[in-house]
Amino acid sequence: MKLVEAFSVGVIEETMLNTWSAIGRAYEDIKIGEELVCFTNERQRLSFIVKQIMIYRKIISELNSGLTGELILMGDESFIGLETVSMLYREQ
Repeated sequence: MKLVEAFSVGVIEETMLNTWSAIGRAYEDIKIGEELVCFTNERQRLSFIVKQIMIYRKIISELNSGLTGELILMGDESFIGLETVSMLYREQ
């Protein structure tokens, strides 16, 4: 496996809205149809073809309300919520 580029991923909790544009730029170069490899926090290796990319936002309604963001990559059979993934690779 040759590491072309690694993406640090995780759940982002932030109250500043401009964080969302930063998240979008970080993942701009991921293409639909591309094969990616990732490892879950349990060290399980997953390889999948990217079918859809979306950024999911939800409001946390607690004492300190803010935004939680999660980049979700739609794979062949299921989606991968990147809060369970530590690194994302291109394999060549």
